Amino acid sequence: MSTAMRVEVDGVEISPDQITRAQGWKTAGEKVKQGGVGSLGLTPISQASQDGAKAATDVNGRGNDLGGATGNDLRQQRTKKRINKGKLLKGARMPHLPRGDIKIVMRPRDGLRISDVTSVEISRAIMAAAQVDVIAAREDVICLNHQQNIVVVSTSKREHADRYAMVERIDIRGTSHEVSAYESAPHGTVKGVIRGIPLEDTAQEIQDLVVHRHNPTALQANRMGRTRSVVIAFEGHKVPNYVRYGNLLIECTLHRKQIDACYACGRVGHRMDVCPNPQDKICRGCGIANPGEDHKCEPKCGLCGGEHLTADRACKARFKTPYVVRRRRWERRRAEEDNEDRNQGKEALKNDPNVAPLRSGAGPRRRPVAATAVATRAALDRSHDPGTAAAAATAAGKGQVEDRVADPGPGPSPFRSPGPVRDPGLDPDPGPDRNSGPSLSDDEGQPPRKRWAGPTGLPLLGLAKPNCRPSPPPNFLAQELVRNRIAMK
Repeated sequence: MSTAMRVEVDGVEISPDQITRAQGWKTAGEKVKQGGVGSLGLTPISQASQDGAKAATDVNGRGNDLGGATGNDLRQQRTKKRINKGKLLKGARMPHLPRGDIKIVMRPRDGLRISDVTSVEISRAIMAAAQVDVIAAREDVICLNHQQNIVVVSTSKREHADRYAMVERIDIRGTSHEVSAYESAPHGTVKGVIRGIPLEDTAQEIQDLVVHRHNPTALQANRMGRTRSVVIAFEGHKVPNYVRYGNLLIECTLHRKQIDACYACGRVGHRMDVCPNPQDKICRGCGIANPGEDHKCEPKCGLCGGEHLTADRACKARFKTPYVVRRRRWERRRAEEDNEDRNQGKEALKNDPNVAPLRSGAGPRRRPVAATAVATRAALDRSHDPGTAAAAATAAGKGQVEDRVADPGPGPSPFRSPGPVRDPGLDPDPGPDRNSGPSLSDDEGQPPRKRWAGPTGLPLLGLAKPNCRPSPPPNFLAQELVRNRIAMK
C-alpha cells in the first residue's frame, strides 16, 4: 500500500492565464535549446553579447577569417566550401546489374526531375512507350540514378533492348517528356579516344571506318557530341596505341571519365542536357545563387581548390580513375605482396637450423655420393654370379648403375667393366698388372687405379672412374663367329 506525500512551499498562487510569453515565461525546452542546461542559473546577457559569442564560435569552429561576421548575407560573400569528391563519385555509382545483359541509358529532357515522381510511374511510362508486355518485362531491370538524373534499363533480350533504345518520349501524369535513349558499352570492354575526325563524317561513316578487320578488338565508335573526338569501345581491358581510321593510322588514348558538371545551373553531379532546374543557377566560381550579369568574383574550384571555375578544363580533379588503371594497380599491389611473402618465407627457411639450405642453380638433383657408391659396388659384386648377370645388365640399362657387366666370353673383352680400386695403404705390393680375364675379384691382384672425384669434390670411396662414354650393347652374333673361327683353327 503506497501513501502520497504532500509538500507545501512558500509562494503566490497564479492562474494558468497569467503564464504567458508577455509576462516573461518560457518553456523549459526552449531554454535548454537556447542556452543549455548550465545556462539556466546564469545571469541573462544582452542580445548583442549573444550574437557576438555566436559569431566567435562560428569563426573558431569553421576557421572563417572574415572577422567573426556570420549570417546569410556573409555566406554569399564567403568563398564556397569544397565539394566532397568521394561522396559525389559514390552517388554516381549504379547498383550491380547482370553483367551479360544489355544496358540502355535514358536521359530525360525538358527539365524532368526523376526524383519528383515515383519510380513506379517512371517504370510504367517506359514500358508503355517501349510497348513491352508487362509479364515479359518482368525479366528486365529498371534502375534510377537521382544524382545523374538518368534511368538505366537492363535486359537480356535483344528485342526488348531495341524497343527501349527507340523510345523518344514518355508520358508521366498527363505530360509528355522528351527522352534520349542509347545503348551503353557492354561489360568487359574499355574505351579509347581518337581526335581530329572531321565534323562532316556521319555516324555510319565513322562506324564503317573504325569497325573492320584491321581493328579486330573494336566494337563500336561514336562521336562525342559536336566535337572532333570519337569514342571507340574495345573488347577486353587494353586500348591499342594506334587504330586504323580507314587507311589512316591514328593515335588512340585511354578514355578518362569526367565528373558530370552542368553548365546551365552551375552544379556538379549531372550534365547540362539532363539539368532538372536550369532556371535555378549558382556561380561556378563563388557559389552565389542566381548571380547577375555583371557579377564578378575571384573563382575557386570546388573540386581541387584552384583559382579557376569548378570543373574547368584546366582542373585535373575532374577526371575519374579508369577501371583498367585501378585494375592494374590492384594486380601490381597483389604481386608485390606475394613477392614479399615469398621472400619472408625464404628468410625464415634460411634462418631455421632444422631446415637444410636451399640449393642454388638449376638442373636435376643427383643421388648422394655414398648411395651411388654402395649401389655400384653391390652391382659389381652381383656380377660374379652368372645368375645375376642379367639383372645387373637390366639395372645398368635403367641408369641405376653406370658400369657394364663383364663379358663371360673367352679372351680380353672391350666390354669388361673395370674392377674396384684397392687401397695402396693396405696392400703396398699390388703385384703385376693383369688386364686379361673376366674375374673382377680383389684377390686377383688388380693394380690400383686413378681415383675420381665426383661433382661435390669428394672421392667416390675408392671406386674406379666410370666410363664417361656409354658402351654399345654386346653383339652376340659377332662373338659367336669369332668363337667358331678360333675353333676351326
